[in-house]
Amino acid sequence: TTGYWGDIEIYMAWTWQATHSGIHSVYAPSFVAPPNTTPLLLYPFRLAGEVFRALWSPSFPPPWLDRTNQGYLRFLLRLPALASTGLIAAAAYKLVPKHWGKRWALIAVAAYLFNPAVVFESAYYGQTGAVHSLFMLLAVAGLTEGYPGWGWVALALGMLTKPQADVFLPLMAILTWRRYGPARLTRALLAALACALVVLAPFITYGTLGEMWARVSRPESYHPMLSATAHNFWWFASLGQGRLSDLAHPLGLPLLNYRLIGLGLFGLAYLLVLLRTWKDSAAAVTYESFAFLFLSFFMLATQIHENHLIPMFSLLLLAMPGDRRLRWLYAAFAVTATLNMALHYPQIIRVLAPTGADVWGGPALALPRWLNAAAQVGLYAWWATGYVRSTYPLLLTTFSSGRRT
Repeated sequence: TTGYWGDIEIYMAWTWQATHSGIHSVYAPSFVAPPNTTPLLLYPFRLAGEVFRALWSPSFPPPWLDRTNQGYLRFLLRLPALASTGLIAAAAYKLVPKHWGKRWALIAVAAYLFNPAVVFESAYYGQTGAVHSLFMLLAVAGLTEGYPGWGWVALALGMLTKPQADVFLPLMAILTWRRYGPARLTRALLAALACALVVLAPFITYGTLGEMWARVSRPESYHPMLSATAHNFWWFASLGQGRLSDLAHPLGLPLLNYRLIGLGLFGLAYLLVLLRTWKDSAAAVTYESFAFLFLSFFMLATQIHENHLIPMFSLLLLAMPGDRRLRWLYAAFAVTATLNMALHYPQIIRVLAPTGADVWGGPALALPRWLNAAAQVGLYAWWATGYVRSTYPLLLTTFSSGRRT
């Protein structure tokens, strides 16, 4: 397929600019479509552009002016996500037997490779969620399996791929210090910094780091709405009015807007996860906790897009073999996440609602979208309830220890 039309068109524009003028030039204000995300994806896109130019389009004209042979370029731009999907499956095949036995390895691989949400997002949508999903998984695996330095390198790569990986930064820092001590945390941070400097080298060399920072340092300004089509708490609570400004003041208080409420709710979830992982370093708990944390970000923060849930699956994959409830959650979210993307995919909604179809909301398809949001909120509430119950004994232990001292 052509993929999600607007985003793929932008990816092709980035590829054209990186191929003709260098990666360092893509954030230039004069460029037709400067990115609003971090730059790591520009490297495989540049490689795709060189292959496209060598095999199909020696002149490689601007893709928004000349669509000759664009099908090949669209395919090449899917390869980073498809390769990352395979690497996530390979990581699961390696890691799952360490904790759950060999029987679960192939089950986990199949559960990921045939997850309809993962397939839809990478192969059909043409999006790149699998790339930062891979790095986020490797970051948590490094923390969990005794390789914090490599985990921090992976986290740096994830953050340089998509800002969503930033969510893990505070928890990774606290748990690395807790489990490995300040010396190893310092070495891990230095390794991550060195990795980041390598990725950013073209921008530093050509003096365009400021142009990049001007674009990536204000993500909240690009979609200042309750929900950028994510079927989360805000889509559910607003009855599908996701385009409402997240800077509105629901209680009439000048300093309290939807954005701050969402961040506050997410902060509570963060504290819950921190307490659980501070007290319990078991691998299953760590993988589940990071998966739950990212789901909380998807559900409670504003401005979230419909495909932002994808990284949760790779993390949940390593926790679900030991918990039937998590297996049900994985399967259910695979369905609802696919529906979330499909119900906002332009090529699909034009078929389902030939008149009045609107990617961002509106009356067409309002009921199925809201019902899917209700389902996802319900699944999150079920998971959160179980997570709180599992954490409650740790709370009692903490408070009782405090009273004795």
